[in-house]
Amino acid sequence: MLHIGASSRATHKDNMHITRSVVLVSTLLLVLLVPFCAKAEEKPHVTSEQVTRAIQELEKLAQKQIQENALPGLAIAVVFQDKSVYAKGFGVRDTSGKSSVDADTVFQLASLSKPIGSTVVAELVGEGKITWDSKLSVLDPTFAMFDPWVTREITIRDMYAHRSGLPEHAGDLLEDLGFTRAEILHRLRYQQPSSSFRSHYAYTNFGMTEGAIAAAKAYNVEWENASEQKLYRPLGMSSTSSRYSDFMARRNKALGHVLVAGKWVQKFKRDPDAQSPTGGVSSSVTTTDFLRFGMERWLRSGRSIALKSLRRVWPRHGHLCKSGARRATGHRGADECVSPRHSGSTRNDLCGYRTVWQTHSRLVSAV
Repeated sequence: MLHIGASSRATHKDNMHITRSVVLVSTLLLVLLVPFCAKAEEKPHVTSEQVTRAIQELEKLAQKQIQENALPGLAIAVVFQDKSVYAKGFGVRDTSGKSSVDADTVFQLASLSKPIGSTVVAELVGEGKITWDSKLSVLDPTFAMFDPWVTREITIRDMYAHRSGLPEHAGDLLEDLGFTRAEILHRLRYQQPSSSFRSHYAYTNFGMTEGAIAAAKAYNVEWENASEQKLYRPLGMSSTSSRYSDFMARRNKALGHVLVAGKWVQKFKRDPDAQSPTGGVSSSVTTTDFLRFGMERWLRSGRSIALKSLRRVWPRHGHLCKSGARRATGHRGADECVSPRHSGSTRNDLCGYRTVWQTHSRLVSAV
């Protein structure tokens, strides 16, 4: 599984330039090598020699990206057979100071926060007090949609499946203008729908954010605390947080850069707290240690119910080549799943391995 967290998005209105998600050229890659085209009844088998060769090619690719000025810095980790077999940084985390990226450098994950946030919600669902079909009108009576009937009926699942009827990226421009999370979620009631309820897929950060906030409210806990208590702390993810202040407090962090006259410049800072469940996580590639030890402890302690809970909502999500998705020829001829009207998450088969990457709007560095 390959996650590429490079992203770019800027809005322009009159002479005002507000950048909400500058190019995360200090890219985070979490790499898991998994076998390709194995039948369900076959036992997956990848040799250590294959992994070594793949790592060599991956390192060449990373070095080439730096040499060609495609991005200032990135970090890569490879986990094979429950062992972290490779973790390394490339380039710099801040061009103004020339500080090098290493395996412990913390990156903002942008929309890769979504699968992490959905895992937190799955854990809350797994504890039994709520379900994916719990109504937001019960969990968070202060929230409302444009249509009173939708307000009464909409559920956590609807928000996580992006089928609420809200237009794509509803609320994002308010965040650009500095509105708080509470203010944005309150104003969603004034947003006329772009489609009828549960009829179309439309990617909405703040719809999903409301689903997460409502789930946490059922347990009388703030979202950031829920993420820490239910996921990060139990798995020993000490470099992971859903708070922007924690990211800024870290000395070894990669800052966002923009390309100006052919040079990468650290110009903007991105505070994603307003949509923390969907874009506010920061972490390092050494967090792959949780894949080796934490997940095993998590599952043995009975947390597998949370993963089963995730499977109940993921098949209905447009990103996973289910309803509404299409097959397409992807980068370099790879066969890939493409969700309609969104470049977000992609699954494809590349170089003999199953890969998954997610971007937010634009892929800066691609395989």
